[in-house]
Amino acid sequence: MLAAEKAVDNLDKASLGELKGFKAPPKGVEKVTACCAMMLNGEFKQHEKWDYAKKMMADVGGFMGQLEKYDARVMSEELIAKLEPYIVSEGFTEQD
Repeated sequence: MLAAEKAVDNLDKASLGELKGFKAPPKGVEKVTACCAMMLNGEFKQHEKWDYAKKMMADVGGFMGQLEKYDARVMSEELIAKLEPYIVSEGFTEQD
């Protein structure tokens, strides 16, 4: 969880603005945005679609605020179970 908080701290509006302008996401990014959609919006049907991710990031400042304020300690067991396949997949960690 600390690694996720550190990753959020390293985000900036310019980078997110550039990211949402991509026609297709860089490798691995779609996994991260899918998890964000599930965690922040409770979206479990469109969460893997890049168009959904771009709409989610439309207000870059608002999106960053949601990430910064997110309290992972209150995630349900159901949500954690849905996130797990993404988290353990290749290419999900910062080092990948």
